[in-house]
Amino acid sequence: MKFIFSLFAIAGMFLLNTVTLATAQSDAVRQIYAFGASVPTNIDGVHTYPAPLAGFNPLTATDEELAIHGFPARPDQETDANHYKMWARVMAAAKNRWTGELKPVPSWGKKSLGGKGIEMGKPSPSLQSGPQSVKPASGPVQLASTTFSGVASTNNLRKWTPKTSFSDVWAEFTLPTIQPPFETNDCGNFQPWTEYRIGIDGGASPNGLGGGYVDFSCGIAGFFLVSWGPNGLSTFGANHGDLLYVEAANSLGGFNNGYVFVEDLSTLTYGSWNIAAPNQPLIGNSVEWLVGNSNGAESLGNTTGIAFEGAEALNLAGKQFFPGSTTPSTAVFTMVDSLGQDVEIVSYGSGGKQGQSSLFFQTTGCAYSGGCQ
Repeated sequence: MKFIFSLFAIAGMFLLNTVTLATAQSDAVRQIYAFGASVPTNIDGVHTYPAPLAGFNPLTATDEELAIHGFPARPDQETDANHYKMWARVMAAAKNRWTGELKPVPSWGKKSLGGKGIEMGKPSPSLQSGPQSVKPASGPVQLASTTFSGVASTNNLRKWTPKTSFSDVWAEFTLPTIQPPFETNDCGNFQPWTEYRIGIDGGASPNGLGGGYVDFSCGIAGFFLVSWGPNGLSTFGANHGDLLYVEAANSLGGFNNGYVFVEDLSTLTYGSWNIAAPNQPLIGNSVEWLVGNSNGAESLGNTTGIAFEGAEALNLAGKQFFPGSTTPSTAVFTMVDSLGQDVEIVSYGSGGKQGQSSLFFQTTGCAYSGGCQ
């Protein structure tokens, strides 16, 4: 009996040591993502990661090597097979590392929008103060927004918590050809544009970290966006029809920096940045998948329809979250004009991981009527 007990004790100690080692390794990797971006950019507070040597293969690299060079962390192939397959495709296509200059978005936008200042990444109304119906006993909360449509997973945190704070969010989408309203085809009086955003803390905080794409109509392509707070930084461009991937991560939580990775799988171009927060650390109280325009509906580009695929998020304990969740902690935003009419609506599924991870955005009335009032 003593012998059997000793075997169980040894096995328990081995298991504890294994778990402790795995946790330590995971913490060490997160430390690299949080503090290993040693290459400065032309923007204060924004750094990138050392470029890998020729022949580097992210698919066979160690977790530490991925972190050192700023590639997204490898998903668990057993517990999250869908994300692993997407990650493997993204990593196989990551061939051309972008090293150009970052450009502050407001000054770029003023020039392109006839003097109108723009605030990229402006958050949707908060869950506490935004217009909403009575919170349902079951099912997601329905919210109206004058800037964005989409879905956010939320929690009630007021400060970073090492288990339940959101730590990672991602999705991929094909860039549509956006155009002015159907009935006008007017590009002379205004320049409609659309922002596709994937981020952390942007659903209820002015200090959200995110990445995405800003696209202009009338044949003018846009640029990838990385941001923390109301303003953003433009990176490289893309072509209409390209497949894009965006991932934002809160590597450790509670620190004044976060990680954004963006890639154009069609041109094999990618980049990753560590961005310092302007005011406060990330809390990890929401993750979001959004489409809209922070100037409002009257400047929204007409995308007709766009799909997000593989949309998913994790918290620091490794729990998975999907935009198709039907729990009250999920918020669904519908973009409306000044009259409260639907402008950009989002449809989402709840059946299986593919259904839970798919979003479809559709531009409605303003695309047909020549602009919202």
